[in-house]
Parts: sequence; structure tokens; C-alpha cells
Amino acid sequence: MIGAMAMGIHGLVRATEDVAMLVRAEKGNIERIRRELRTTYPEDESVEEIRHDDLVGDYDVVRYCCARRSGEYYFDFISRLREVVTFESVESEVKDVEGVRVRVATPLALYHFKKDTVRPIDWQDATALPNQFQLKDDNWMAVQRFRSMSEWNDAADPLPKSDGFERFIRHNAFLRQLSKFSYPRGVNRYRNLEEAQ
Repeated sequence: MIGAMAMGIHGLVRATEDVAMLVRAEKGNIERIRRELRTTYPEDESVEEIRHDDLVGDYDVVRYCCARRSGEYYFDFISRLREVVTFESVESEVKDVEGVRVRVATPLALYHFKKDTVRPIDWQDATALPNQFQLKDDNWMAVQRFRSMSEWNDAADPLPKSDGFERFIRHNAFLRQLSKFSYPRGVNRYRNLEEAQ
């Protein structure tokens, strides 16, 4: 998980209307994503439009937009960022979110994603992250290596636990009720993250 939702898991809370996930673009993995979305949104046939071939081909981002009772929400499935960062190369850690283990980008990785983007909200995030976590650029580790899946799952959590996630979810639910933005339903494809933004 990357983006504002990942920041919220780390305890740095801001409103967002999406869940951004850096995914390993393998056929089995994309099918698992579709299966979970089918379970959550059983009446939405556009879930079948999420294809493996897009994420390994011309598109870095596939966005799925759904409607919920509390408002619109969308999921960005990202196979690579700027042709450099992939699921395998991003610095990440495992966090416990209400009993579910979630792999999230580290605050330092989030800082590097956001510091050179085009959106003002990302610039604000890139300013807040170093202040909150005392980050230094020379700590950047783009690649982590693990000998096994269990070593990957048990990766150390270098940052203290935070109780900010529940507050983050409540804050987003409130802001979604006020939001007047409208996103196109279904599945959309983008050649890079800047185009999606």
C-alpha cells in the first residue's frame, strides 16, 4: 500500500478518496484482486475489465472506481512508478491494522514517491513526512532483499506503532459525505501515475 492510506497507517492522517496499491503484475495476483473485488462489489461487471496484460503492457496504473453508500471510492493498482519502483523494489514494512497484516511503503519510501510529483497535496505530504519521522535522504533504501516469504513477512517494523488509523478512517468517511467530486465509474487505464493524478 502506498499513498495517503499508507501515510494514515503510519499515523500521518489526511483525507483521501482512494486506495493506492503497488502490485506485482502476475496473472494469479491480478485474478486474486478481481476475486476480492467481485466479493465486495458483486453486481459490478466492470471488475472483469481489470486485466493482467494492461499492467505489464502500456499502462502503469489501472483505476477501479466504485460507488458505495457513503460516496464514491476508487482503487489504483500500480505496477511501477517512473519505470523504477516496483513491488519488488519498494522499501516496505508490515503493519497490523485491526488484526490484518498490511504491507505498506515506509515513510521514507512515501517521501521519495511524493517529493517530485506534480500535485500540491503531494508536496504537502513530502514536507510533512520528514518532519513527522525525522527522515534523511541518505537513509533511502530502494531495494530490500529477503531469502524467503517468511523473512519478508517478518520484516522488522522500525517505527513505533500508531493509533492514528481509526481516526484517519473516521475523518475520510466524514469528508466523503461532503465531497462534490465525481469520478468515472468502472475501470480506467493510465500510462503513468502523473496521468492518473
